[in-house]
Amino acid sequence: MHQHCVFQLLNNWETSANEYIGFITEDVRIARPMKVVIDAGNGVAGELAPVLFRTLGCEVIELFCKIDGNFPNHHPDPSKPKNLVDLIAAVEEHQADVGLAFDGDGDRLGVVDSYGNIIWPDRQMMLFSKHILAKKPGAEIIYDVKCSQNLPAQIIRNGGTPTVWKTGHSFMKAKVKECARNNFLKQPSLNNEISPL
Repeated sequence: MHQHCVFQLLNNWETSANEYIGFITEDVRIARPMKVVIDAGNGVAGELAPVLFRTLGCEVIELFCKIDGNFPNHHPDPSKPKNLVDLIAAVEEHQADVGLAFDGDGDRLGVVDSYGNIIWPDRQMMLFSKHILAKKPGAEIIYDVKCSQNLPAQIIRNGGTPTVWKTGHSFMKAKVKECARNNFLKQPSLNNEISPL
């Protein structure tokens, strides 16, 4: 009986993972083939992120993509530069186009450019908001007080409405629910989440 339950769970995981990848790849296209280094920090994103980016046509170099809750290589927190050292080295060594680091549960993203420079979350938001606002002019972009003053100026230049909100996941979630009738992009506490509600 136990083996049957484990098999059923694994089968459901594979089905869900395939559906999720299908959902993303319906809307996301990469303009040219890219070489991507993925550092999952031994967190859960290691199961899905490499498959997703290969499905999108990328060449993927994996770092610490085997799930291990002991996090033997580094703490899976991409907001700390010390946790991006291996990613930066791999991007430079493999002459990759970009490096992506995920936190333990896969809901935060660290980005390193092809030169090994860290692209901080507020700059990521500038890029994401430009893309979203091209499709959804006038959309409200919610971000927290930790972001630079350049972010709201960029949002306005791109035709959006910037809204600064309280730092913290619960505050952002409440604001997201309040604004649910609009399409928007949110930046809670250095989490980069695109939320097309």
